[in-house]
Amino acid sequence: MKRRRAYFHGENLSLTPKQFIVLQILVERMGEVVTKEELCEAAWETDHDVYADDALKYHVREIRRKLG
Repeated sequence: MKRRRAYFHGENLSLTPKQFIVLQILVERMGEVVTKEELCEAAWETDHDVYADDALKYHVREIRRKLG
């Protein structure tokens, strides 16, 4: 299994796999608009649905908390 890591100010962020994917896309497309649908498709590789929307909101909230 390939290990992915993200660091902020030299410290490991300890992200879940979904959080890592969301953060990776946002960093790669910094300065661009990224839609919920694009993030959901990348993280869940399925059609956008209400459960993915709620899960995405949770993961974004957790990423923000971890970034301070």
